[in-house]
Amino acid sequence: AIGSTAAGFILDAFGPRWGYAFAAASGVTAALIYLAGLRRVAAGKDLRAAEAEADAAGAGATETAAPVLAGGPAPAAAGGQQDNATGQAG
Repeated sequence: AIGSTAAGFILDAFGPRWGYAFAAASGVTAALIYLAGLRRVAAGKDLRAAEAEADAAGAGATETAAPVLAGGPAPAAAGGQQDNATGQAG
């Protein structure tokens, strides 16, 4: 919408040749942005498919340890020792 308004101003100021050139350049720019986004979306789909395959392959193999959060107690599966009285990692 902005490109057509700008093309109108350019038509009035510089003539039809520059107005049409600006409109064509705006269209090419829009197409390039679309294609760049399409590539990114396709890459995201491939990434999600690979993650799903990895999850399916490792679903029954082993149980994963819970992540250790900063400031929290370390889970026993991660190698930390926890004091049962205070709940703090030791």
